[in-house]
Amino acid sequence: MLQTVALCSVSEYRKEGKEKDVNGNQNLFLTPLNGEIPNKCMVIAGTIAEGLGISSGNTYLFKFTEKKEKDDVYGRQFNTSIIARPSCMDVIEASIGKVGKVIVVKDEENDKVDSEIEKLKSANSEF
Repeated sequence: MLQTVALCSVSEYRKEGKEKDVNGNQNLFLTPLNGEIPNKCMVIAGTIAEGLGISSGNTYLFKFTEKKEKDDVYGRQFNTSIIARPSCMDVIEASIGKVGKVIVVKDEENDKVDSEIEKLKSANSEF
């Protein structure tokens, strides 16, 4: 059973036709700044986000816990919870790479892969 923690910035999910959930609430996209995040947890339904108190434009420390039972249709499922809302300095340190790299955990093989964010950070490290 997978359990991970990641510091993520929250923004509105903008994929055409998928912006809102079935209840009309805005879906949200999690951009990891550090830590590990399952790829299935990067988009949160608006109703779930509202229940957790998550809003766009903020940064949170999330915990992702795999549920014991797989769904027959959707496969592995995860519970998302908020551990904390970090300070501005914590967010700055994470975004400049002082607190570790970002890892996105693939659902299919449970492999850990470096995210595009980490590749961009290392490519721009000389600035």
